[in-house]
Amino acid sequence: MADSDRKELVVMGARMFPHPIHEGYDPQVFAVVEKVNDQPVKSLLHLVELIRSSEGEFIIFNLAGNYETLIFPRQEMFDMLAYVMPLLPEDKPNHLLGIGDTYSMEQCIKLGIDTFDSSHPTRCARHGLVFSAQGDKKILNSSNKHNFKPIDQTCTCMVCQHYTVAYLHHLFKANEMTGYTLASMHNVHFMVQLMAEYRRKILEGEL
Repeated sequence: MADSDRKELVVMGARMFPHPIHEGYDPQVFAVVEKVNDQPVKSLLHLVELIRSSEGEFIIFNLAGNYETLIFPRQEMFDMLAYVMPLLPEDKPNHLLGIGDTYSMEQCIKLGIDTFDSSHPTRCARHGLVFSAQGDKKILNSSNKHNFKPIDQTCTCMVCQHYTVAYLHHLFKANEMTGYTLASMHNVHFMVQLMAEYRRKILEGEL
């Protein structure tokens, strides 16, 4: 996208931001920073000033669609965050759209991102990829046919407490929807616990 086109889009966004706030109505106004490949871009600085003056609670990044699809290199995302984050106010949480793989999340947290949303955990689960402290596991691998251990022996989720990898392997081989549900439940629980561990590390100065 040319600078002129990008600037026009930012100006269009500026006309709508901030939204009018009626008395007694408290909308959650989100400021959005879109993808910036050709840094630095003057229009981005203009948007940053709008964000600084806003009363919104979150700054939401939509840097490049979904990096999990590998349309753009992860390093490009990290570089863009490293450039943008120092320009943004420190008193507002920063939310990153569409990123949910554990490697990217750890790097982004170190750069100042606070929250994430992504279909990555449940999408992986539907394809038979489950998360564990020992690394990701592919449920459909033939070696799991007789694996009567939980997905992760350190996990406290309902799935790991009651079901074995062998049972999940059977469900996936039989195309049983229950298998997708159980794998999704485990992956979401794993991510919630992972974020809790990141919060602990931040509070204790380990990250």
